Amino acid sequence: MRTYLKPEIFYQDNLPPKEQVITPGQECIIVYDIMLTEIPEFKNWLTMFEHYYGVTGGEALKSIKYFPEHFDKICRKILHASRTGLKVIAVGGGSIGDFAGFFASSYKRGVSLINIPTTLLAAIDSAHGGKNGLNSSFSKNQIGTFYFPEKVFICRKILNYLPEDQILSGFGEVLKTAILAGDSLWDKLQIDDEITMNYLWPLLPEIVDHKYKVVEKDPFEVTNKRRILNLGHSLGHVLEKQFNLLHGEAVAQGLHFTLDWSVEKKHLSREDYKKMKLCLETHFPCIKEELGPHITKARALELLMTDKKMDLDQELNFVYLKGLGLPHVEKTKVYNIIAKLFQHSWVT
Repeated sequence: MRTYLKPEIFYQDNLPPKEQVITPGQECIIVYDIMLTEIPEFKNWLTMFEHYYGVTGGEALKSIKYFPEHFDKICRKILHASRTGLKVIAVGGGSIGDFAGFFASSYKRGVSLINIPTTLLAAIDSAHGGKNGLNSSFSKNQIGTFYFPEKVFICRKILNYLPEDQILSGFGEVLKTAILAGDSLWDKLQIDDEITMNYLWPLLPEIVDHKYKVVEKDPFEVTNKRRILNLGHSLGHVLEKQFNLLHGEAVAQGLHFTLDWSVEKKHLSREDYKKMKLCLETHFPCIKEELGPHITKARALELLMTDKKMDLDQELNFVYLKGLGLPHVEKTKVYNIIAKLFQHSWVT
């Protein structure tokens, strides 16, 4: 029987010292994004460890086609490590976490995992919740496991190196979380503030804590309770795939669509609609006219049909809103989603 245990989460200025990561007699393999070697603090930190494996982050890393080759190379570095004495430490963004998490869940039927997210998006979302996914040639994250880390380290100095577009992408998920959480978190978001790490850092514990509150109700997605975390993602995944948008930016556009549809269905009051829409429009203007050629109905249908949340009746568990802190999951025919996307000029 699968069990869930919330990891220890550390918010600290620096990368963790070796003794905070492993105990005497243990071994570890650091799986890291090679771009991090441009950061002096990380480069010096890496020299403390004997075994490490650098990869290039991005969706290509998650291809099932190349995973066996990576698996063999990592195995050669840790040939004599025992199942109970080995830790896999993922250092990077979401793709690194997916890749290393899947390795940890499958090597010797499961070894300890530690996440050190180095993007804002990973720090607030993908490093938490235990999802690890690889991509097939025709769909994203269809091959995966639920495998929870034992520790997560969120390190301010590393996040401070993020460029503005990555911070803004992470803020797309921050907005999603604030909408799900409601007044307690939403009221701390000042609409006209500049989105910087200095502004976001004090909010991270509450953002992450809300995700765990949702995950703990349904850690293995047996019920609908965890599916509210997909708010904004149905259209978001389509845009991300079609136009190569950053994930958080695509989710923000999905939130635009969700708000519009929710108020049209009379799930959402005009007052709450205007409040949320103003914040979205301030930081993420609706960009469908800037994306170039529209997505055709056929292409949108193709992308939606590969969504792992699709059921046998060609329905998605679409997340609507009834207000701040009031998500509403409703089975929705994929053809109805396409029709509404057409009505709102997202597809042609």
